[in-house]
Amino acid sequence: MTDLEIRLVRPGDGDALRRIAYVTGYMGDSPAFYWRHEKSFADIWIGTYLDHFPETLWVAAEGGRPVGYLTGCLQ
Repeated sequence: MTDLEIRLVRPGDGDALRRIAYVTGYMGDSPAFYWRHEKSFADIWIGTYLDHFPETLWVAAEGGRPVGYLTGCLQ
């Protein structure tokens, strides 16, 4: 088992974080039963933070690979 690292988002984390957003985006489960387009769903929930407010996006990583995230709005 590797140590869990908590850090700010880094370049290159986006694809993994978008995937996590999609597979957990419906109360911890995938929204695939009602929203099949993964990229658009993930962009709604995490895209703005990745693209415009990375200072508000914290990543949980194991072995350098994102396994979770926490984000929020500053205003």
